[in-house]
Amino acid sequence: MMLRHLFKRHVTSTVKYCRFFSSSMVSVPDIDTNYYCCPKNTTEIEKNIKLRKGVGDVHNVLKMYEIINKTPITDTSYTTVKNDLYKELISLPNKTHPSVLEYVDPKVILEINDKRDFQKHVPLEFSEITRRLNLLRTDKLGHTCGHKSYYFLGELAELEEALIKYTVNKLIEENFELVSVPDILPRQVIESCGMAINNDRTQIYSLDPVQHGPDLYLSGTAEMSLAGLLVNSLHSEDMLPLKLAAVSRCYRAETSNIIEERGIYRVHQFTKVEMFVVAKPSQSENMLEYLRTTQQELFEPLGFNMRVLDMPPHELGAPAYRKYD
Repeated sequence: MMLRHLFKRHVTSTVKYCRFFSSSMVSVPDIDTNYYCCPKNTTEIEKNIKLRKGVGDVHNVLKMYEIINKTPITDTSYTTVKNDLYKELISLPNKTHPSVLEYVDPKVILEINDKRDFQKHVPLEFSEITRRLNLLRTDKLGHTCGHKSYYFLGELAELEEALIKYTVNKLIEENFELVSVPDILPRQVIESCGMAINNDRTQIYSLDPVQHGPDLYLSGTAEMSLAGLLVNSLHSEDMLPLKLAAVSRCYRAETSNIIEERGIYRVHQFTKVEMFVVAKPSQSENMLEYLRTTQQELFEPLGFNMRVLDMPPHELGAPAYRKYD
C-alpha cells in the first residue's frame, strides 16, 4: 500500500478488504455485519483475534447486535446502541490471509542486492557520517522542537528531495495520479481508516478544540487524506483499480525509546510518498503484489541490501489483511 518512509529503513505494504463508507455518515464504515454478527462465525473470529493482537471482543458484538435488533428505530436509545455496536465492530481485526496464518516470525520471501563486503573496514553508522559532515542535527533540540526532532542540512536535505522526486517520477510512469493532500483531518475520517483516537495511548496529534474547533487532528499518513477524498463517491468497476499517490508530512505522537531505533527512526514527523489503490476484491491480491514489485523496483537501483518480509498475524494492525515489510 505504501512506500512507507524514505528514511525509515523499511517499506510496508498492506492490503485491506474494502470497508466502504456509509452514504449518510463519514464516521460509520459499512462493515460486514452478516459475518461479524453471525454466531456461527464466533469460533473463527475468536481464533483470528488470538492470532492478531488480542484486541476486540466478539461476544460483546453479539450481545449488542441482539440488543439493537430488539430496539425500535424510533427509540431514543437506538442511535447510542448503534454507535456502541460499531465501536465494538471496528475494534475487531480484519480477516487474515490464509498464507500467513501459521507464521510465528516474519518470513523472508526475497533479498534484493548483495550485502557489501567491507572486508576489514568497519563502516560508520548513518548518524556518525552525518555528524561529521554536518548534515543532520538531532541534539539540543528539545527546547525548540521537542523530543525526537531533527534537521536535515545541506546535501542531506537535497538527498531527501531527490528521493521524493525519484519516487514520484516512477509512480507517474506507473500511471498513478498525484494528489496534494491536507494535513488536518476530522476525527471521523481518521477513525474510519482504522485509527482509534479515544485510546489512552494514541498516535494522533489533536488540535486545540478551543482555538480550532472540535475533533480536528494532524494526519498520520496521506492514506487518511486520500481515503477522505473518496468518501461517499462512486466509481464504475471498469475504472478500477484507481491508483493515487501523494507526498505529505506525517505526524505521529508516539515514538520509540529502543536504543536500536535511535536517530531518525520512529520520529514524530517525517515526509512520505504514499501509494493508494482502490480495487475490486477480485483485484486486491494482484494489486498488493503489484505495489510490492513497484517498491522493489524503486529500491533495487539504489543498491541497498534489503529483505522483503511477509509479516505474521500478530504484526498486523486491525484493518490489515496481509502486510509486507
